[in-house]
Amino acid sequence: MSAPTPIELGWAIRRLRKSNDLTIEDLSSKAGIHATYLSGIERGLRNPSWIKLASLAEALDLQVSDIATTAEQIHCPLCGTAVE
Repeated sequence: MSAPTPIELGWAIRRLRKSNDLTIEDLSSKAGIHATYLSGIERGLRNPSWIKLASLAEALDLQVSDIATTAEQIHCPLCGTAVE
């Protein structure tokens, strides 16, 4: 199994955000990052640092490993794999 791509990581964060009924603005505020930056992460355009991932995980009341596990379960059509 290969590491999740930035797109898969972004999709995982979006899925976790939506499952918590949070808007991008809500999560970005809780995580202490700009909403535009979070939007870029969710679209796979930005590759967040560990500190940013930890902030997002804390804001979602999760561990960073929970985000990684979710990302590993998502398959991106841009990467040539099946969509979950």
